[in-house]
Parts: sequence; structure tokens; C-alpha cells
Amino acid sequence: MNKLLSENSDLNSIKHGDSKAFDAFYLEYFDRIFVLLLFFSKSREVAQDLAQETFARVWETRASLNPENLLKSYTRRIAKNLLQDHFRKLAVRNKHEKNLATGESAGNRTMDRVLDRELQNLLEEAVNSLPQDKQVIFRMSRYQHLSYAEIAAALNTTPKAVERHMARALQYLRVHLSEKAGYQLPVCLLLCTALSII
Repeated sequence: MNKLLSENSDLNSIKHGDSKAFDAFYLEYFDRIFVLLLFFSKSREVAQDLAQETFARVWETRASLNPENLLKSYTRRIAKNLLQDHFRKLAVRNKHEKNLATGESAGNRTMDRVLDRELQNLLEEAVNSLPQDKQVIFRMSRYQHLSYAEIAAALNTTPKAVERHMARALQYLRVHLSEKAGYQLPVCLLLCTALSII
């Protein structure tokens, strides 16, 4: 199924209160939101709390979801807003209200650009450093959104072999991203082969 059609279908299902569709989306996308928040907050506790709050907000506001918007983009926007709120609260506690208020609008736009660019660069660097065979399979899965069976047919191998390559690729990426972020990333990055990391 086309990625945009699939994501639009998920959004419509969640909008109408389909808890199973929401649970599937949560399992698919939670780790990417967690990594984004971890990279910029440098705190596993903060990242975990904000990631959980992000998905709670998606569910709580499901009735107002716009079918013309992408569900993942909407979720990322909530995560960014929560992260900005977190930094604002830190600034208040540290008595930096005036500095925070100065150019707040420009600062928010800058934060959005930094979050997108820095995380994308970090993930792309990690993918580019994969061994060639694993990189090909990973890109076919994550960029072209092919199933393991489709990848296996294209590469003249078996779905089980593709699954093993993906598991090893995710393990490599987990270690690489942990080293770059300076924090140990959650074990589900290694175990959950449904993770949409890119």
C-alpha cells in the first residue's frame, strides 16, 4: 500500500476511535519520537515522559485530526511543542524569562529547523555507515516501504534472511546512535523490526 494512503487510513481509523489502529501506530512510531526527544533533551526520563505525553495528546485530540494532514507529521509537531514547553519551564526555573521572551517566535522556528536537520543528519550518517548488504535491505524497507517478502524476492533470498539482516542493522544503528547522542537508547530499537527510524 502507498505510504501516504496507508498513513491517511491510519489517521482516519484513529480519528474514529479505533484503539487497535492507535496501538499499532504507537508501536511503530514511539521509538522515533523517543530518539528525537532524547537527542535534544539529553535525558532518558524527560524523553520518555514527553514521548508518552505526545501519544496521549494524539489520542486525546483524535476527534480533531485533519484527514488532509499526515499523522506522523502531526505527532512530530506535538513532540516539538512539548519539548519547547519543557525548555521554557527550565528557563523559568533558572530565572531566564526575559531571555526566553526575546525573539520567541523566531526561536520556535529555529528549534523546528534544528530538530529536523540534526536528527535527519544523525540518522542518515548512521544508515550510510551500515555494511552495504544491510544498508540496501534497510533502505528498501524504510525508504521504499517494501515488505520482507518483497525484499526477499527482489534480492533472491528468503524473508527470514531479510529479517536477520534488519535485526543486525537495527542493532548497529542502536549502538551508533547511542554513541552519538551520548545515551543508551532503548532496547526496543534493537528488537522491534517494525520501527520506522527514518
